[in-house]
Formats: sequence, structure tokens, C-alpha cells
Amino acid sequence: MLEQCEQLSHWTDYVDCTQRTKELGLQNLLSALEDGKISDEQLLPSFHAAYYEALLQDQLRSFPELARFDGAIHEHSVQSFRTMDLQHIRHSSLEVARAHHRDIPPGGGIGPIGVLRGEIAK
Repeated sequence: MLEQCEQLSHWTDYVDCTQRTKELGLQNLLSALEDGKISDEQLLPSFHAAYYEALLQDQLRSFPELARFDGAIHEHSVQSFRTMDLQHIRHSSLEVARAHHRDIPPGGGIGPIGVLRGEIAK
């Protein structure tokens, strides 16, 4: 112990960190790291995965209707809406053109429209 006294501070730091890890509910992650089930490089991605899984489970408990969400059905609904929206836009542009045409005064008229109608009649 006397030969390794400078390692004592590392050990006490480690003990403090493991205690804090346990307090935060991360015992499983710490155990997997200590047992070699995950590497140092896998630690952060594993933490993120566990964190977001815990968030998801919390939200599912708070909002049970989320459990019935089906991404494929939702995506189909979004795509269907897009298609219908584009059809509506095309249809509306035709209706605008028709309404404009209906509002053009009949007959030869005067001014530029009269000239245009006369040219078309030729």
C-alpha cells in the first residue's frame, strides 16, 4: 500500500464515481462496464440508448395512447395527404382559370380585349 499510495486517490475517486452512478440508477451500465460486457468506446452510445429508452418508457406510462402509434400508418396518412393536397392545388388553379374566363365580358368589347377578340376571330 505504501508503494502505491498515489493510486489511493484514484481508488477513492473511483469509489465516489461508482456511488454516484448507483444513486443515478446506472448500476446496470456500471456493472456491464466493470464485467467487460461493454467497452469504453461503447459506454456513451450504451448510455444514450438506455437514457432514451427510459424516456420512451416514461412517456408511454404518462401517455398510453402513444403505445398505439404506428409509424407506417402515420407515414401512409402523411403521403396520402400530400397527394390529395397537390390534387387540390391543381384543381383550384383550374377553377381560378375558369372563373377568370367566365368573368371576361362577352362580345367584341373595347380596348385591348376587343382587339384580342377581333384578332382571335380572324
